[in-house]
Amino acid sequence: MGFDGKKTLHLTFVDDPDLKGLEVTVRRPSFGQVLKATKRSEELGDDDAATTRATAELLCELLVEWNLEEDGKPVPHDVDALYDLDYSVVKAIISAWEENTFRVSGPKEPSSDDGPQSVVASIPMEPLSESRAS
Repeated sequence: MGFDGKKTLHLTFVDDPDLKGLEVTVRRPSFGQVLKATKRSEELGDDDAATTRATAELLCELLVEWNLEEDGKPVPHDVDALYDLDYSVVKAIISAWEENTFRVSGPKEPSSDDGPQSVVASIPMEPLSESRAS
């Protein structure tokens, strides 16, 4: 039995009362998709609107499902529909997706501490007095 490297993320928003009940399932991007997005971001430079659109496009490309509705109808899984949503909802979805997809784990715990302080290090040090000629 092999390892299936294609994983999905199930994002829930229980910490935000305004988003309670929102559920989003998205696939993790492939290595190629990340490289393509990185290259596109570098090409766009300081164009925040274009970079945001590229991020939204990648998210929609990887979106499996969500339970978003408007007037009782499901919201389509495309960028234009995403752009029509409330800003705080979109920001929360993108932030949760990026945090769970691109986060780098924190530093590992040190395998050992530095140990107790050396006795020599605790001895007060003062400059030597000038030598006197006899």
